[in-house]
Amino acid sequence: MGATGSPDEVQTILTNASPRSDGSPDFDQRMGQAVSDLMMVQAVCNRASDVVKVTQPERVQKLALEDQAISVDLVEFLAKDYLSKAAAPTEPEIADQYAKNSAYEAENSPTGFGYKLPDRVKFQYIELPVAQLEKVATEGIDEKDIRLYWLQHQAKYMTAPSDLGPQPLNPTTLPTTRPFTAVRDQVYKDMKQEKMDDLTRSILGDINGTLTVDYVAFKKATASVGDAPTSIPADVETKAPQTALGVRYDTYDYLKKLALQIQNKL
Repeated sequence: MGATGSPDEVQTILTNASPRSDGSPDFDQRMGQAVSDLMMVQAVCNRASDVVKVTQPERVQKLALEDQAISVDLVEFLAKDYLSKAAAPTEPEIADQYAKNSAYEAENSPTGFGYKLPDRVKFQYIELPVAQLEKVATEGIDEKDIRLYWLQHQAKYMTAPSDLGPQPLNPTTLPTTRPFTAVRDQVYKDMKQEKMDDLTRSILGDINGTLTVDYVAFKKATASVGDAPTSIPADVETKAPQTALGVRYDTYDYLKKLALQIQNKL
């Protein structure tokens, strides 16, 4: 391709670079050939790039993307700085403002104002603290009770064959109940858990029973509303009966009263 460096150019580059010899007798020859090859590659690359022609639209676009800029002078006017100078709205103006924007949530309003509340869920729950259940369930338990539980549930505290060490092919030693002193702590733990489970089931039974009775009465009294997810009209709401707790089923105080009733039983 005729793209190669002259010996003088190669020598000039080697002189300026001063490469460190590796001690081989042909070092200078190899370095000269490497520089000559590099110059040839660079020359071919330059020749190929000279062929590329950039059109006027491409140059304009390149300049627009890299050099074009917009400057803006901005002055902020904060609403809070003018509140003291604005007249207070009249009652009709307030009513008109609400009427125009009451059907919108703030983020979806074309005016930026909105007074419609998004769908919400409110719930209540009754919590049974484990520590309190444990205190009630274990109250009054003494050593006689623990030993009696052990006697009544000895099958739970048998000695496994593996606990007796290596056994012959025809073992003559059968599993036996472990001594009370060896399993006393485990017996107490099992007894406590059983009493806590019984107490929990009893409390849940009381809660579910009360809720069921009061809900049936409430549903019957407000049957005209139907099952649509909407607020109960005031005239229908007044028909809801008072529960044994002294409040209506659909009120916030209902579960508070029920929780207090359960608490008093404990």
